[in-house]
Amino acid sequence: MKATSRKIALFVLENPQSVGFSSIQSLGRLIGVNEASIVRFAKGIGFTGYANFKKTVQEAIKNQLNPYGEISLSGFTSFDDERQLLKLIRYESENLKKTMANIRLPLYASIIKEMDNANRIFICGFGSTKYIVEFYGFLLTSNFGKQVVPLVGSIADYIGKLNYITKNDMLIMVTVPPYSRENSQIAHLAKKKGVRICLFTDSPRCPVYPLSDDVIMYSNASLLYTNSYVGLISSFKVLMDLWLLSKRNESMARMKALTELELQSYKDLASYGE
Repeated sequence: MKATSRKIALFVLENPQSVGFSSIQSLGRLIGVNEASIVRFAKGIGFTGYANFKKTVQEAIKNQLNPYGEISLSGFTSFDDERQLLKLIRYESENLKKTMANIRLPLYASIIKEMDNANRIFICGFGSTKYIVEFYGFLLTSNFGKQVVPLVGSIADYIGKLNYITKNDMLIMVTVPPYSRENSQIAHLAKKKGVRICLFTDSPRCPVYPLSDDVIMYSNASLLYTNSYVGLISSFKVLMDLWLLSKRNESMARMKALTELELQSYKDLASYGE
């Protein structure tokens, strides 16, 4: 898309309620574009005009409106402890519900096929996602026997590994706000080598979004302006379980072997104490 259309599209993706309940004049002021640009955008993506586009957005969000509403942080802190707890639980429940509602089998099937065919899986994350990446890497290695290459830390830590990535590998990127510059650097280097990118993110505003081949979007709403991880972790868990089901014979054999190895380790440890 051209710059103006991209600006409108990003606003629509992140603020569907504003689009569904605003006049074209109000929407233009919110986005910072003229009305004609909005009409051209709507027609450019297949609608007859803004009214037709707006009606479709309204129908799409009818059942997705947050039933709990937004409250200010000062209002939240005025609640008693029990009510605060209930509000926090509801937000996390909504994050999980919305994330699961966005899951589409064709997308997951496509990602699983790429993971199956990849020689190696490179996986990167920075800040708090570093630890999620390490967790993902452990699960991929233990459950599927895939060679996983984590890209974390400083540029000195990962640039040597990244140098060996090829088009026969796959790159999984995990992001939460604020988005790191390292992710953008890695994504651009990977794309130059023809590497397929699978992105876990909460927003199309993530700088890596336009470079990604597959995007798993998770909900990240929070009352306290901190990131929510329930959707991020759960979406990967569903992906992994679907992959296990697609390879159930191999997976069961590998799990049985790991269980036997674990039991033998316990026996060995017990014999040392005798």
